[in-house]
Amino acid sequence: MYIYTNKIFHKHTSLIFTLLGAASASIAFLIQRLSETYYPSMRDVVVYFAIVLFAIFGAIIGKMIYELHYMAMFDFLTKLGNRWYFNIRLTQEIERNRRGNYSVCVAAIDVDNFKQINDQLGHYAGDAVLVNISNIFRKYTRNLDVVARWGGDEFVIIFPDTDIKSSLEITNKLKDVVLESEECGIATVSIGVVAINRDWDKKQVIREVDLMLRAAKKTKNSVVSLA
Repeated sequence: MYIYTNKIFHKHTSLIFTLLGAASASIAFLIQRLSETYYPSMRDVVVYFAIVLFAIFGAIIGKMIYELHYMAMFDFLTKLGNRWYFNIRLTQEIERNRRGNYSVCVAAIDVDNFKQINDQLGHYAGDAVLVNISNIFRKYTRNLDVVARWGGDEFVIIFPDTDIKSSLEITNKLKDVVLESEECGIATVSIGVVAINRDWDKKQVIREVDLMLRAAKKTKNSVVSLA
């Protein structure tokens, strides 16, 4: 629903502003005509009122568009991109990878012992762990990297214009920081990493990185890669 509404607002923003402008102008004209008999000086006030009214409507609509866009693209709890945002960015990076000498790597991450945290400490503590891990991912990745929450206790990261060696350096750093973080409690992370082949489509990328994640989950607190 949020995504659908978001598309409508983005598509028809100009029409909305046009209708609001026309309505404001019509109201201003009507009040001006009615005020001629009584308070001719009211014309200036009416014009200013119409301008303010239009500005308020514009601000409200702009805020709605922003909020709808944010809710459609970002996870409420962690403030990271969501699965839809990740899929959009992954499609873009796959296309760039196919066009030229451009390496892209993808990591899939699963939080170890997360069910145990929820069972022993409650879901509120589990949410706090997810937020802390998200903050670590945000802090120890680069500005060009795409960090998103895939769902539940799973995350994904796209490393644009990055080879497998550099991606492994970053993901191993993430693993170590989570392990050493007191805020993450007993949680650790298992990470699968792949370098995207130019022949792969989006489904195959997700399939391959998921295989690496499954291998990492066998030992936990580890990083497994496929060059």
